Amino acid sequence: MDLVEDRSGGAKDRKDRGEGLKGARGRGRSELEGGPDLVETLKLCDAPREVIERLRSILSEHVKEGRDSFHLSVDVKVYKPPKGVNKMVFRAVADEFVQGATLYEIWSFVHEYYSRVSKFNKALEYKGWETYVSREVLKLVEMGYAQVSDYEALRELARSRKKLKRFKTIWRAISKKITVKPVASEIRKLPSRPSKKKLEVKALKNKVVVRGLCGRSLTLDL
Repeated sequence: MDLVEDRSGGAKDRKDRGEGLKGARGRGRSELEGGPDLVETLKLCDAPREVIERLRSILSEHVKEGRDSFHLSVDVKVYKPPKGVNKMVFRAVADEFVQGATLYEIWSFVHEYYSRVSKFNKALEYKGWETYVSREVLKLVEMGYAQVSDYEALRELARSRKKLKRFKTIWRAISKKITVKPVASEIRKLPSRPSKKKLEVKALKNKVVVRGLCGRSLTLDL
């Protein structure tokens, strides 16, 4: 009888501990989603001052300690790609180049990723092709998650992907001229989650240069 009670109690204790841990994980996630140190990179395109102030408050203590250069992990808010859109193309537009980038820059970012991945899975190699990236960017524009400086040119480029010679001619002519920007109000309607990003920080007198938050470095006045 005592043995049964001990097992029952132990099970209850384990259950209580499990619920406690589950609750703690839930609280941690909730606090992180609304916490003071969560950085929404997407705001660099429509509310950059808020992002800069958030970064300044995070970095100021480290700089006060006299550290000239250091690495720092921060929590950032990332959004889930809409259904049917390549995750890396979406990441390039909505996270990496939130202040805008040329079609060529977006392709370079995506291509670099799939060049590494295809070493292990050759079936993914085509996702880094110019034809594939052009089509995926066009999808984002047509779904309302991105805007482009020349929609008709992008549409013509994507349509010509089955005629490779024509595609390459158009690509050379426009890929470094067409600019793509995220539509923040629409992207914020997508599910989001906190993620970690490692920043490289270098202090220069009254300024700091931050690399790693997005595709381009940021210079902040302290």
